[in-house]
Amino acid sequence: MKVRSTLLGLSIATFFCLSAGEVAARSPQGVRVTVPGESVTVYLDGEQVSGPASSCFIARVKCGDHRIEVRNSCGEVIYNEMIRCRKNQVEQIRLASRTGKAKQLDKKKFDEMLRMIEQESFGEGKNAILSMVVGVNGLSTEQIRRVLASYSFDENKLEALKMCYPSVIDPENYYTLASVFTFASSKKKMAAFLQKTR
Repeated sequence: MKVRSTLLGLSIATFFCLSAGEVAARSPQGVRVTVPGESVTVYLDGEQVSGPASSCFIARVKCGDHRIEVRNSCGEVIYNEMIRCRKNQVEQIRLASRTGKAKQLDKKKFDEMLRMIEQESFGEGKNAILSMVVGVNGLSTEQIRRVLASYSFDENKLEALKMCYPSVIDPENYYTLASVFTFASSKKKMAAFLQKTR
């Protein structure tokens, strides 16, 4: 009887240890930067945190606001933004390679993506679908305008607009997307973003 209770106690303890380990393994915290097909260097708060690579993961980034800067092989800044790190979350930054622009998403695939995005009720769900497409496929400014029209709030539109920028095939027309915003403050944030990334 004593042996059984000891074994049962060990089994329960092992279960809780494994469960806690699994939770920890499933809850990384940090920033992942990906630029398919291009070698880049990543800086966190002004300090270099990766050598030239197409992907890097910065682990154990403290919760709070941090500046992420990404430079291409020529040393040009292709991304420079403040991001907010949250507990047990991985912030994803996916950029399209400027050395070889992705082919524009065809009408059939775009319409399918747009339908999926429109079916989502919240900005986070819409962005999850959008993130699977941008960076790999090119989008025209007009296609991006149609995507942004499916968002209800300026804050979500701005986040999606930033996500789409590396994939736009006609960046010279991107300024026209200012018309999708309701508030002047959002248009100013868009202008500030474009000034930093160009």
